[in-house]
Amino acid sequence: MKNSIIKYINNIAKTIILSMIVFVAFSPTVFAGDLSQDLTDSIRYKTNNGVWAGSTIDDNYQSYWYTKEAAYKYLQIDSDKLIKHLYICYAFKPNELVIQTSEDSKEWMDVETEVSDEFYHVTYTFDTPTKHIRIKGTEKSKGKFGIVEFKVFTEGTLPDYIQSWKPTHEKTDILIFSAHPDDEAVFFSGVIPYYAGEKNKKATVVYMTASDPCRRSEALNYLWAMHERNLPMFAYFPDLFEQDTYNYTKSIWGEQKTIEYLVSVIRQKKPDVIVSHDTNGEYGHGNHMFTAKCLQEAVLLANDPVYHEESYLEYGIHEIKKLYLHLYEENKIDMDVFDEPLDEYDGLTAIEAAQVGIQQYASQLKYSVVRVHDRESEFSCYNYGLAYTTVGYDKKNNDMFENIDIEPTPTVEPTSTPKPTVKATAMITPTSTAIPSSGSNISISNISIIVICIISGLVLIAVIFLIVTIVKRQKKS
Repeated sequence: MKNSIIKYINNIAKTIILSMIVFVAFSPTVFAGDLSQDLTDSIRYKTNNGVWAGSTIDDNYQSYWYTKEAAYKYLQIDSDKLIKHLYICYAFKPNELVIQTSEDSKEWMDVETEVSDEFYHVTYTFDTPTKHIRIKGTEKSKGKFGIVEFKVFTEGTLPDYIQSWKPTHEKTDILIFSAHPDDEAVFFSGVIPYYAGEKNKKATVVYMTASDPCRRSEALNYLWAMHERNLPMFAYFPDLFEQDTYNYTKSIWGEQKTIEYLVSVIRQKKPDVIVSHDTNGEYGHGNHMFTAKCLQEAVLLANDPVYHEESYLEYGIHEIKKLYLHLYEENKIDMDVFDEPLDEYDGLTAIEAAQVGIQQYASQLKYSVVRVHDRESEFSCYNYGLAYTTVGYDKKNNDMFENIDIEPTPTVEPTSTPKPTVKATAMITPTSTAIPSSGSNISISNISIIVICIISGLVLIAVIFLIVTIVKRQKKS
């Protein structure tokens, strides 16, 4: 009897192993089937303004299609396969435009209306997949309309680099005033990955000069790579690189206009901490100097109800707790915490994460200053000074939220079984292209889960059947 039982167990084991082999062989197909297919290289496109639109699929943010007058102008996409998702990086958004679909490219239906806003990278998902799409200005559309890049996908899971932004934080913990897109990555390198990524602070970057579509899109790519999902803010002061002196910037931007803007943003976002530039402009850039010096006045005026009545009536007053300026000579701090491994970035430090993320500024990497500045650099991204405080001076000298994040006195609560908290982590992948190509990441689909359940059920039935058979044979013997 023992031999027959052993033989039976061997047969069951073989069945289980065979089932697992089939499952392993079948799994890649199931997993791959859940990934969306990029159709961009196979589509056809045309416009009705006489301007070639090939620049919209060349993976280069420095070229783009646009029209000066948006009314009735469109870019049309035609595909032989059904399109489920459309990803657009806008260069310019008029006051109104529509997304249209068609079954035959003759009769068109409006499925989405867009207005002028700061959602420059947008993902549209169609309830009914389509082969024909138009991004079109309406009869009311005014101003320039342009597209830097677009991509189209079939149904399925989109690549990680495809962006779907949430609105800017209503109230932010830390506000970063960056004179240009890339300064937040170059001079304030560790701030976003450390505080926003690892410490879960609500961070908002305000880009003072953001009129260039390429640099604006690169800024969004950088923040997305840093795991930011809430929009930054874009001011549209001109980038004055050719004559980068303090007085020239002052004459073009206007001191009152700049301070009023800064005060309005501070009152609106109500930050605890503000971070910005060196008052000497790092390497002497007038835009940097002017931003920092106007900001020193703005943090005081934001708490004055008499100043700038318009923003006071809309947002009220606000008193910040701390202002840190890069390389400031007083009340210095050394952000050595930027060298600590971070769970949010799979063990990368804040500096290492920034070194990967800065690759998104592909158009600026040709300049030697555009890099993450280590301790040896005269522009070290570790060094700041406390230029204003309402909560006292730092003692640790490595935490911008010292004296703000004060641990509350613990209170006794009834004990209960805590629920485990799971925090997802993601590894940043470097890329030098404006829109990186999709990877081969594998995710378990619903079909895969069903297959696993079926096999588990079969194994369970086999085990139960084996036990019942053994029991019956023991009874007979």
